Amino acid sequence: MSKRVADEKDEYVFFYVTMIQNDRNACMNRFMALDFETANRYPLSACALGIVVFEDGVEIFRKSWYLKPPSPYDAFDAANIRIHSITPSTVALAPSFNVIYPQILPYLKDTLLIAHNAEFDIGILKSLISYYHCEVPPLIYGCTVQLSRRAFEGLINYKLNTVSETLGFPLNHHDALSDALACANILLFTMMGMNEFNVLNCFNLLGVNLKQVL
Repeated sequence: MSKRVADEKDEYVFFYVTMIQNDRNACMNRFMALDFETANRYPLSACALGIVVFEDGVEIFRKSWYLKPPSPYDAFDAANIRIHSITPSTVALAPSFNVIYPQILPYLKDTLLIAHNAEFDIGILKSLISYYHCEVPPLIYGCTVQLSRRAFEGLINYKLNTVSETLGFPLNHHDALSDALACANILLFTMMGMNEFNVLNCFNLLGVNLKQVL
């Protein structure tokens, strides 16, 4: 009922295509995995964003952007640069979040947001939405760290690179798109292992709470 598909455009990215028969009107089967990188400790310093959207187990959209943080949140800490290699010159001509947000908005309606350590990424999203006064539909989100702890007990830790390596996912860690795809793969792998292809049921059956964004 599933097959592993290599993405020829990106050697470290792959995803699972699943054949899901659930009624689209009866359940939510679309989710967006997202990952932010930041210039410093402030949420408004987001300097990169990667998203990937799956519907009924099939990838329907992926994109990443460098982002120019607003002043005075645009100073880059050396520690952050060491993590993701993004520098002020990288984002000098990059758009601000509100410029790229219209590309994201169509995929948000009736979509579950997921992230690895979701409080971090969703916190950034909430800060950006508030700062730029973005229109936003009702949103709920789930955390794949919590999901992994329930689904894959006994790992030495539940960092994204650890879970990805354990499950066999290639990962270019702290590349925003690669991290978002790894997060999506964790959820898809979990759903297939449970033979449960309703994304909301997957979280509920594992006892992982979903939260509202706003």
